[in-house]
Amino acid sequence: MKNTTMLYRQTLFLALRQAGDLIRRDFKRPIRVSFKNNSRINLVTETDQAADRLIRRMIRAAFPAHDFLTEESVPTGKGSPYKWIIDPLDGTTNYAHHFPQVGVSIALEFDPHPPYGHPLPKGRGQVNASPPYVRGMAEGRMRERSQIILGGVYDPFRDELFWAEKGRGAWVVHSGRQQRISVSKTSQLRTSLLMTGFPYDRRERIDLYLTYVKAFMRHIQGIRRAGAAALDLCWVACGRVDGYWEWRLKPWDAAAGCLIVEEAGGRMSDFSGERFSIYGEQTLATNGRIHRSMLQEMATLPR
Repeated sequence: MKNTTMLYRQTLFLALRQAGDLIRRDFKRPIRVSFKNNSRINLVTETDQAADRLIRRMIRAAFPAHDFLTEESVPTGKGSPYKWIIDPLDGTTNYAHHFPQVGVSIALEFDPHPPYGHPLPKGRGQVNASPPYVRGMAEGRMRERSQIILGGVYDPFRDELFWAEKGRGAWVVHSGRQQRISVSKTSQLRTSLLMTGFPYDRRERIDLYLTYVKAFMRHIQGIRRAGAAALDLCWVACGRVDGYWEWRLKPWDAAAGCLIVEEAGGRMSDFSGERFSIYGEQTLATNGRIHRSMLQEMATLPR
């Protein structure tokens, strides 16, 4: 089982870094942009698509039976308990404008009841054998629902690789050195620094989203909007900011980052304090200490 866990991790790291190398290389070249879903603000570049192909090819070579959910390609439906959730280039608008704030996000989700009812893989020494915490989920010692069990986010311009494994803490690797990360100790909104983002329907819902910005600006030291949700979550996890909220993220935006936040000692929820889901519409991530205060402020705001 240890070999299986190591192979998951090694595949994750290699895919993150190779996609990051591609992103860094293409950044020096003219960037060709097209648009998705008939939106003039939902961009995609050739680099997004190339990174997506690279990551899927690497993971498929190691785990051919696993499923994929990625931003840039059609989801697979093999019915595997394991699904890789991928954003090959988070922060595409930044990238298209040569603004160096982007990340590669990859997470591994385990579902003890996959959609098509395939049984859990069994056997020792097989690449699909279940790690101990996954076996616990399947046997009922943990809640039987899908969970992110491994995730990583790579910032190719700072050479920072954030990663976490369920129950084993959160880490960052930089310049060949790995260190454990933890959320900030800020305990009050009035001394906090927050981050946020705006989804692709921002032109239609601009008043709603700015209502939240205005409400928090009355109480805090500052708000930052950097444009790469996966990195925003990692910055909560490592204590650079104290909290982050955003509407309507996609699963690939948050899958890796939410695990990294929780394993770093932070808290994830929706805007009502309910259990966070990467498939939901509301993302609130904090150091835990200001979570209640942020929820109290959100309770007074429109939805």
